Amino acid sequence: MRDNDDGGGGGEESSPTTDPNDEDDGDAQSDFPTKGITLQGIKHFISLHGGEEAFSGLRTTDVCDRFLKPSTVDQQESYCVASKDDPTKAGHVAKATAFVSHAWGHEFLDVVAALEAYDATRRAPTVFWFDIFSNNQHKTAVRDFTWWQTVFRDNIGKLKRTLLVLAWNDPKPLSRAWCLWEMVSTVNTSSNFQVLMSPKNHASFAAALVGDFDSIVFKTCNVDLSKAQAFNPSDRDNIFKAVKETAGMDEVNKQVIGIMREWMAKSGREALKGLPEEGEPASVLRAQVAHLFQDQGKFGDAEALLRIVLGERRSARGDTDPDTLTAVSKLAVCLNEQGKFDEAEPLFREAMEGLRRTLGNAHPETLVVIGGYASLLHNQAKLDLARPLLEEALLESRRTLGNTHASTLTIITDYGTLLKDLGKHKQSKALLKESLEVRRRTLGDFHPQTLASVSTLATLYFEMGKYRKATDLLNEALEGCTRTLGDYHPDTILLNAVDGLMLLNVDWLIFARGRLHRAVQDGRRVLGRHHPTTIFATSNLGVYYQRERSLGKAESLLTETVEQSRRTHGESHPETIAYEKLLAKVQAEKEKEDKKKEKKKTKKKEKKEKKKEKKEKKEEEKEKKKEKKGKKEEEGEK
Repeated sequence: MRDNDDGGGGGEESSPTTDPNDEDDGDAQSDFPTKGITLQGIKHFISLHGGEEAFSGLRTTDVCDRFLKPSTVDQQESYCVASKDDPTKAGHVAKATAFVSHAWGHEFLDVVAALEAYDATRRAPTVFWFDIFSNNQHKTAVRDFTWWQTVFRDNIGKLKRTLLVLAWNDPKPLSRAWCLWEMVSTVNTSSNFQVLMSPKNHASFAAALVGDFDSIVFKTCNVDLSKAQAFNPSDRDNIFKAVKETAGMDEVNKQVIGIMREWMAKSGREALKGLPEEGEPASVLRAQVAHLFQDQGKFGDAEALLRIVLGERRSARGDTDPDTLTAVSKLAVCLNEQGKFDEAEPLFREAMEGLRRTLGNAHPETLVVIGGYASLLHNQAKLDLARPLLEEALLESRRTLGNTHASTLTIITDYGTLLKDLGKHKQSKALLKESLEVRRRTLGDFHPQTLASVSTLATLYFEMGKYRKATDLLNEALEGCTRTLGDYHPDTILLNAVDGLMLLNVDWLIFARGRLHRAVQDGRRVLGRHHPTTIFATSNLGVYYQRERSLGKAESLLTETVEQSRRTHGESHPETIAYEKLLAKVQAEKEKEDKKKEKKKTKKKEKKEKKKEKKEKKEEEKEKKKEKKGKKEEEGEK
C-alpha cells in the first residue's frame, strides 16, 4: 500500500522490514534493512527495463509497480536482497552509506539525476539506502512509536548522511510525515544533512533566486508537521506520538525550518560563486541573498553584500538612478536594524530626497523609504519628526496601493507603534489591530510580519495595563518566532527580553530571570553588546538584580547599559538619559546599603572586640582568683 504523492526515504509504501532468516540484510533484531545500491546499480536497473525512455515521466511509485515489484515477485524480497545471486547485479549492492529521503510522487529520473550529481562530487561511489530498492516492497509492517524513536532513528545515525532530494518548486517531502521525521532523526543523531536537486531543477532554482526569490523562501520554509500526511494512518499516528514523546511538534518544526533556512543561505552563496563577479544578474542575486541573510538576522553578511551592490549601482548607473537609490535605502535599513543610526541617517536622507525627485512622492519605492527613514527617527527618539513622515506615507500608500498591500501594512504598524510611544493608545490600538487582522488573513499566523504585529499589539496592551491580553499575545509571538525564525534570530531575542520585562513587572521574578539571562546572553553573542536589543535586555536584567537587592550585579549591568547606549543612541537620547538615571539610583542605593553594611560590620567588630575584652577581663579575674587561692593555700601550709 502506498500513496502516489507520498514521500519518505523510509518508505510510505512499506515500512522497513526484513526477513529474520536473511543474514545478508541487516540486523534481524533491529528489523531494519542495511543494504543499499550504487548509482551504477540504479542505472543497470533502468537499462534492464527499457532504458530512460521507458522511465520518462514515471514517478517512483509508478516505477515500483511497473518494474521493480514484477522483477522481485519470485523472491518476495527487496531488490537489494534479490540481487545477491545475480552476478550482473550483486556487485552493485553493499552496505548502505547514505540515506535517501525523497517523495514517491516525484519523477523517478529526477531523483536519480540528483543522486548522480551528488555522486560525481564524491571520491568513492556512494551506496544509497534508497527505499524502493532497500525495502521489501512485497511486505508491509506497522511500527509502534518505540520503533520510530529507537530503531529507525538509530539506523539513520549509523548511516551518518541523509540526502533530501527536493524539487524547490514542488517540495513534497516537506509535507510528508516520514520525510520530516527523517530530517529530525538526522539532526538528533548529529548526522550530516544535505539537500539535493536534479541539474534541471537546480537551473530553475538559480533563475528563481534572481526573479522569484520570495516564492522560494515561502515554498521551502513553510513547514508544519501537524499538517503532514502519510498513506498509512497508523504510521502517521506513531510518528506524531514519537515526536510528542521527544521534542514536540513545535521543536520539530523549528528544527526543520532551521535546516531549510540554512540550506537557502548556502544555496545563495553557491549561486553567487557560479555567476560572473560583475553584471546585472550577479548584482540582483547579491541583493536577494543579502535580503535572505537580513531575514535570518545575519546582518554582517547582509551588510557586506549590500555595500558591494551599492558600489556596483553607483558605478554602472550613477548616484541619482532609482535603482541606485533603492540600493542606498536597503543598506540604510540594514544599518538601522544593527543600531548603526549615525551611518544609516545620511543614506536614508539621500534615498528619500532622490526618489522624491526621480519617482515622485507617491511612488511605492518612495513610500517604503519614507517609512524606513521614519523608523530610524523613531529609534533616535525624534518622534515629532517621524510622525508627519509616517502620516504622509500612510495616506499615499492607502490611496495608491490599497489598505491590504504589504507596504501599507508595514507603515500602518510603524505608525501604530509611534502613536503607542506617544501615549495615544486608542489610535494606536485601532491601527495595530487592523494590520494584525489583515496579516493573519493574507500571510498566516506564523509569518514573521504577522508575528511582528502580534508582539507590537502585546506591548500596547501591556502599557494599557491589560496584562492577560498582553501575555497571551506575547506568548503567541514568542512561540511563533522560535518556531519559524529560530532561537537566535534578533526578533526572538527581543521577544525574550520583552517577555522578561513583562514577567518582572508582574513580580514573576524567577521566570523573568530566565528570560532576561537568555536574552542578554544571546544578544551579546549574536548581535553584539552595542545592539539596541542587547542594551534593552541588559538594562532589564539590571533592574531584576536591583529588585533582588543584588546591587553589585545591577550596577555592573547598568554601567554597561549606559556605556553602550551612549555609543549607539547618543548621550542626549531619552533612553540613554533614562538608563543614566536608573544607574544613578542603583548607585545611590548601593552606596546607602554599603554604608549600612559598613556600619553593621563596624558594629559587629566593636561588639566582637567588647566581647573579647570582656573575656580577657574574665580570664584575668579568674587568674587573680587562682593566684589568691594559691597564696592562701601556701600560707596554710606554713
